[in-house]
Amino acid sequence: MAYKDVYLRELCLELVQGNVGGERFNDLLVKTGIFLDESEWMMTNRLLEKCEQTDHLMLLSTASIH
Repeated sequence: MAYKDVYLRELCLELVQGNVGGERFNDLLVKTGIFLDESEWMMTNRLLEKCEQTDHLMLLSTASIH
């Protein structure tokens, strides 16, 4: 596995865990060579916000069931 593939895998794990914007995330982003322009960053942030909202709603709905 190429070193960039390892960095990309680690970057994806950071995304899944919600560790976006931290020092490790930024370092991995640079190491993968991924470049996002401003509009791509905005879209990414919107998607992450929607995921957080969905997670929050799911927690609320499961809490009300119990």
